[in-house]
Amino acid sequence: MDLPDAVAQELGIDPAQAERGLSAIFMSIRMAVEPATFARVIAAFPDVDAWMRTLDLSGGRTGEILALATPEALRRQLRLAGFAEQDLRRLGAIVGQALQAALHPDTFTQVVTRVPLLKGAS
Repeated sequence: MDLPDAVAQELGIDPAQAERGLSAIFMSIRMAVEPATFARVIAAFPDVDAWMRTLDLSGGRTGEILALATPEALRRQLRLAGFAEQDLRRLGAIVGQALQAALHPDTFTQVVTRVPLLKGAS
C-alpha cells in the first residue's frame, strides 16, 4: 500500500484528499530542510514530486510556498485541504512513521526537527 492509500484508509478520506495533505507536508519539508536532505526524502518517496504538484496555493504567490516552512502555515494549508483539526496530528504521525521507516535516523531527525507535525504532536 502506498502512502496516499495508507493516509486515506487511516483517516477515512479519499486518496485525492490524502495527496493534497501529502503535498502540503512534503512542500513544507522541502522548504524547511537543506536540498541534500530533501534529496534523500525524494529518494525514499519517489512520488513526492507528483504529490507536490497537487498543492493548491489559492493566490499562486511564491510567498505562500516559502511560508510553508513554518508549522503554523503548514497547519493552515492542511485545513484548507479539507483536514479537520483533530486529524492533523494523526496525519502527521502517519507520515512521520513512514519517513522514520524509510530514512536514515539522522535524516529523519533533521526532517522532524524542522517539521514538528511529523512527531504526531499538535
